[in-house]
Amino acid sequence: MGQALHAKACSPDRDGIDMVSIESAREAAAASVQLWQQMLKEEHDKAEYAHALLLEANTCTILAGRQRLSLEAAERAEKNALEAVRILQKLKSPDAGSALRVLGIAVRSLYKLDPLYAQGAAVGPQHGPLGEVAKECMMQAIAEFERSGSHESNVWCAVAYWNVYLILSVDGSKHDEALPWLKRSALLHEKITDPEHRFTKLYRKQLAELLERLSFPLQAAAVRDGGEVLITAEEAQSMRACIDATKSKLADRYADKIMS
Repeated sequence: MGQALHAKACSPDRDGIDMVSIESAREAAAASVQLWQQMLKEEHDKAEYAHALLLEANTCTILAGRQRLSLEAAERAEKNALEAVRILQKLKSPDAGSALRVLGIAVRSLYKLDPLYAQGAAVGPQHGPLGEVAKECMMQAIAEFERSGSHESNVWCAVAYWNVYLILSVDGSKHDEALPWLKRSALLHEKITDPEHRFTKLYRKQLAELLERLSFPLQAAAVRDGGEVLITAEEAQSMRACIDATKSKLADRYADKIMS
């Protein structure tokens, strides 16, 4: 029930997100989590329980990001996502990458609730440890997708690259550093879905705007016209190095709860 409501709320046919359906999905997921906690017996039950945890965490972060839930709810989302990551990694599930991405979204919702974030302050929490943890969650998610062999077929891998862009550029104003991540998200999303998908169009629009901001008007125009998105060897190497080096902040925050 919760999955169906979440899918309805975030349908590609919608112009925005149906917050009423998201709230209903969160309530259904919370009830499902409680039910699974009472029933857990077999390993396959644990996987279903992890997915219920993820759904509740994901819907909580959407609501918290729109100031519709409290800090306590955002902290619960982080806790649930972390538990889902632990379970799915132990089961060697291909969904561990999606779980790490939701964990990063949960951490991002924590600092987005801080008044300093809303003010765009240069010393806001997005510029500190929470911002680093959110970014590293996304990069570890990408590494998990690569380990499972789904990095070029799972749309959530494309979204994880986009999330890195949001954390770096929208939250941290590191526009140069964010550029290759947005390029890769646009390329992947278009490959996995199609050029007419609303999020493919969104990523291209944001990429054109970022290229304009960084004084690349010809590249921006090409992207707007549906031209090929090009990632340089240097950009690819930079992303590779970041993904391979991602572990330290997560280890600091979550001790041994996340496998390397």
